[in-house]
Amino acid sequence: MKYAGKDATSAYKPIHPDDALEKSLPKEKHLGSIDANAVREIQEADASRKKTRDELRMEQAKLDKPPLKRILTLPDMEVRFEYRSLIPN
Repeated sequence: MKYAGKDATSAYKPIHPDDALEKSLPKEKHLGSIDANAVREIQEADASRKKTRDELRMEQAKLDKPPLKRILTLPDMEVRFEYRSLIPN
């Protein structure tokens, strides 16, 4: 769900053939091109909206996460998972 409601082109193109959508999506589902101005307006509106408590909690959890090079053993991973695991504030 990382790209839900967002442009997933950079993630999609490397693993799918160029004609994947044309072959698998019925013609009546093709809605046309995306207007670049509309995309920009949506991005600006999304950036200016107030974040939810859960979004703020997730951002803080990402900031608190140690770098991968510091997680060397299984116990390190277990400690990291237990530390601020998916328990809301």
